[in-house]
Amino acid sequence: MKLETGNVIHGFRVERIRESAELGGRFVEMRHEKVGTELCWVDNGETNKLFCVGFKTLPEDSTGVFHILEHSVLCGSEKYPVKEPFVDLVKSSMNTFLNAMTFPDKTIYPVSSRNVRDYLNLTEVYLDAVFAPRCVTDPNAFRQEGWRLELDENGKPYINGVVYNEMKGATSGLDDILEEGVTALLFPDNCYGFNSGGDPVHIPDLTYDMYKAMYRKYYHASNARVFLDGDVPLDETLALIDSYVSRYEKQEALHEIPVQAPRQDESTVYYEIGAEDPAENRASVAYARTIGTWADKRRLMMAEVLCSLLADTNEAPLKRAILEAGLGEDVELTMQDGIAQAVLALVVRNTEADKAAAIREKTEEVVNGLLKEGLDKELLTAHLNRLAFRMKDMQEPAALIRCIMSYQSSLYGGDPMLLLENDADIAALRGEIENGGFDKLLAELFDFDAMCRLTVLPSAEYGEKLRQEEAARAEAIYAALTDAEKEELKAANDRLHVWQDNPDDPADTAKLPVLPLSEVSPEPMITPTKLCGKKGFPVMYHAVPSHGISHINLYFNISDLCVRGLSAAGLMAALMTKLPTKSHSASELQKLIKTYIGRIKFEIKASMRRPDACTPYFAVSCDVLDENVEKAEELIGEILLETEFDDLDRIKENVLQINEMTRQRAIMAGHVMGLTAVTSHYLSSAVVTEATSGYTFRSYIKELAKSFDEKAAELKSVMESIRDNAFAKARLTAGLTATEKPCLCKLADALPAGEPAEPEVHYDSPCPDKFGVRIPAQASFAEKGVDYPEMNGSMKVARKIISLAFLWNRVRVQGGAYGVGLNVNDRGVICHYSYRDPSPARSIGVYGEEADFMTSFCEGDEDIVKYIISAVGDTEPLLSPAEEGAAADMLVLDGKTDEDLRKLRREMLATSRESLLALRPILTRCAEEGRICVVGSDAALAEFGDMPVFEG
Repeated sequence: MKLETGNVIHGFRVERIRESAELGGRFVEMRHEKVGTELCWVDNGETNKLFCVGFKTLPEDSTGVFHILEHSVLCGSEKYPVKEPFVDLVKSSMNTFLNAMTFPDKTIYPVSSRNVRDYLNLTEVYLDAVFAPRCVTDPNAFRQEGWRLELDENGKPYINGVVYNEMKGATSGLDDILEEGVTALLFPDNCYGFNSGGDPVHIPDLTYDMYKAMYRKYYHASNARVFLDGDVPLDETLALIDSYVSRYEKQEALHEIPVQAPRQDESTVYYEIGAEDPAENRASVAYARTIGTWADKRRLMMAEVLCSLLADTNEAPLKRAILEAGLGEDVELTMQDGIAQAVLALVVRNTEADKAAAIREKTEEVVNGLLKEGLDKELLTAHLNRLAFRMKDMQEPAALIRCIMSYQSSLYGGDPMLLLENDADIAALRGEIENGGFDKLLAELFDFDAMCRLTVLPSAEYGEKLRQEEAARAEAIYAALTDAEKEELKAANDRLHVWQDNPDDPADTAKLPVLPLSEVSPEPMITPTKLCGKKGFPVMYHAVPSHGISHINLYFNISDLCVRGLSAAGLMAALMTKLPTKSHSASELQKLIKTYIGRIKFEIKASMRRPDACTPYFAVSCDVLDENVEKAEELIGEILLETEFDDLDRIKENVLQINEMTRQRAIMAGHVMGLTAVTSHYLSSAVVTEATSGYTFRSYIKELAKSFDEKAAELKSVMESIRDNAFAKARLTAGLTATEKPCLCKLADALPAGEPAEPEVHYDSPCPDKFGVRIPAQASFAEKGVDYPEMNGSMKVARKIISLAFLWNRVRVQGGAYGVGLNVNDRGVICHYSYRDPSPARSIGVYGEEADFMTSFCEGDEDIVKYIISAVGDTEPLLSPAEEGAAADMLVLDGKTDEDLRKLRREMLATSRESLLALRPILTRCAEEGRICVVGSDAALAEFGDMPVFEG
């Protein structure tokens, strides 16, 4: 049937169709006539097709029931009764996105693919999962994904579960503690006051009956919202959705969120630090308040601009004042939207609790001073330009971002397009700059009598206190059971283990839709690259449609640096744009950057043409509107050639901030640290990453923060040497991604000729072969890997098989880790990782079993075609133009050709049981010789015996 307003297609009435230049097509709104299911479609012709079904889910406690439901509804359904259809989809599809997400007031299930058949397969499996899950009739999924009581080999009870262990890790991070503490203070009367992910203290309060009741209350077709994006086959999609939602009778419950009245309150909470860490100046103080509702779009956009103006860099007026007054080491001012009521939060980190009043007074002083002088209109324009650019240059997955933004209005009864079109709002905000609207809003925002205050204090005893309380909680739960209940617990655990261990019935597995191999193109997706070099340096140009934005990448060879010099370069990259130049103060420079440049980033990268050597680069990436390219070139040249490193106090401020950032990164993303450390043993290029963002960099920064005054002169000398020698045409290779190639004439004229550096350099890993990193956290990370110089397409397929058919079950399902997998580095390293893992020593042991698993797999009859399809899909992720250009740059710098990509594709498509079995020796060698890095608590690391352990 024709898509016209009023028409009904498979039960859905077309309610409104709007043309949108900003969205590149039509925005269609529909509603199911029988049950009221809402549906929106961004009909923009994009080849990536997204389906998402979402539910308004309002927590009534902190048991994390919706987080557990998010996981467990994907553990088998009516039509697809396998244990893990989600995993089977990952095994067998070419999806560009496949996941589920829990927010403070909604749970969403998005999938996307470029392939029509794949998209429809994914859509059907997800619809069956959310509307006909087995988890509400079989408790195994609830007990696996949520929580359960188990007994260890000594008969001692303990609590286990995937979400339970995930949230033990999540709630170890200072950022999470701050966020949850603030929302609990601000929202005592509605759902936002609870931890939607689940508080490990309260997750064991959730019973199976409570869990089932919440599913039935919220997972109803009348409470469902469907979002489609791209060139979807509408008729087939609507027919699929109707086949599920039409089973329901309309439900009138709207699940309204009560508006929280402004309030003033205060609270103190704690976070864990290491036993040897000093507690001085490690507190955080947060002031927060609600500032409007989801409907106040322009007010919230203006608040976001003001937050950026006041505190986005160390030179911003509020941040500068607090830093100079010695009231803290770092300051954040954020406008947090995405829920019914937006929150303004001022956070001062690494301070003392008794400075809270002074922080308030200093903030009021700065705000009043700005209001007295009047806000700088040019500076406001610069910050608004940055916001406008970010809204124009949406990153991938763009369809999912549009989906979430649409939910952020439609969930509360608003226009689902409200946040998807912004040009008129940006124009209106430019008018507000001229008429004083920003000054008026600033005067309203900082009413401290309407704010709550949270103090987060460090404690070396807090982690042990949590562990003791957790053990006592498990003991108390077990002690409260009758003998009959204890027997039933044992029986339930036995049933769970049998359910986990036994493979699915082949007849059930065969019900899952799988793409035929014929749907996979033998040709890989290749970004066009033209090599030229008329400006005194080689240029890689990628003609990619980029919507009026040019993406510039500059790579300066720094192969003359040692490993410690690389760490200094990593710090220098973080300092660029934050220090003055010969021509401008730091604040003047940042104003110019925001006025003319959309994004700019400095970092250290490395290319590699052989494992034992690499070329490290001081890299610059810049995204800029086409009309501002020349101005961007001028600014980049100024930053590279004129940055001054004389203001050591400013540099020290940044070092202290980076020290805290790397500390928290080790706690929250220890698997990345471990992967980098292990890989550094086999690749010189990975040593560069280790030295500039891994544990070695963390150690360098920690040492520098501890004794900055003694080391400042050396640091200054290294950074000046890099500035004076590296930023030259003789060391530069440029990458350009744009619809039409920019000239780079101004940059070429500004750069000196310079002297070339060696094309390659060898680095030895600074990491021990096996070591641990101690972090104050309730969950750990375990990594083990080895080199595989003969990297081929079959190993890419083996990665999928090992990760999904072996590690997922042994480490995640049975061991309780939140994440696990085998990472296969294109440059020739395989490395296992676990994420938020309660038993890292067990996981390391499991890694050693995979050679036998691979033999067993190859002797079996499971179809490998689905793994081939999925592995091919992994090589073609969604990429923004900037990401596509950067990836193509690195292929050229690595010496990879289009034929190399075709060869890899041929090897993947030709993967057989014989080629997989031929990988057994490398898996055996990994078990026997692999390097190991474990990031975790003292208790977790103690299981590894006399392994050297370093502080994180």
